[in-house]
Amino acid sequence: DRYAAELEASNEQLAKEVALFEQKLWLERRAWSYVLHGDVQGALSAAATRLQRSEKLEPYELEMVKQDIARAKTALTKPPSKTVNFSQGIDELVRAWAGVCDVKIESSARASRAIESNRDVRNCINEICKEAVSNSVRHGNAKNAWIYLNRDKDDVVEIEVCNDGHRLLRNQTPGMGLAMIEDLSLNWQLTSDRHKGKTCLVAELPIGNKN
Repeated sequence: DRYAAELEASNEQLAKEVALFEQKLWLERRAWSYVLHGDVQGALSAAATRLQRSEKLEPYELEMVKQDIARAKTALTKPPSKTVNFSQGIDELVRAWAGVCDVKIESSARASRAIESNRDVRNCINEICKEAVSNSVRHGNAKNAWIYLNRDKDDVVEIEVCNDGHRLLRNQTPGMGLAMIEDLSLNWQLTSDRHKGKTCLVAELPIGNKN
């Protein structure tokens, strides 16, 4: 029993080490492929959604579409950033989907401290949130999204991105976004059991040394 417990603890630690390595590897190779998939696709998806939801665009709606296209152009013409200002990134996410999907975020004090002190965690959470919100709008027709960040364990941050759209199936063919979540997290799931009337992506990210 003792050996079995030690083996289980070793396997758990190894899983965290592998996930941390995948974080490093992913952050190094993300570069333009993830800029195209994340920032550019998200901006163009927001523009397309605005156009599809309105038979006749009001001047302010047309201006928002122009801003979406401008964001896509900016993302294509500036070097990818190796780190993000998390608060600024969330503000940009909220503004990006304004008028299409209302995005709200709640973060516990312990989760916020980990995000502030760890660049890799900061970058990974930012990308997963962008991917989850974009998917909820494009595939689930969501009108509202809620992001919850918690940290019950010292070395793990839990990300919960919920929406009021149609549920996506876990067994769908994995694209770049789902592959990213698979690589970065210890485990993840799509569930409708946590909050009534909401579909939630729940993922656990390991926290490495501060950087």
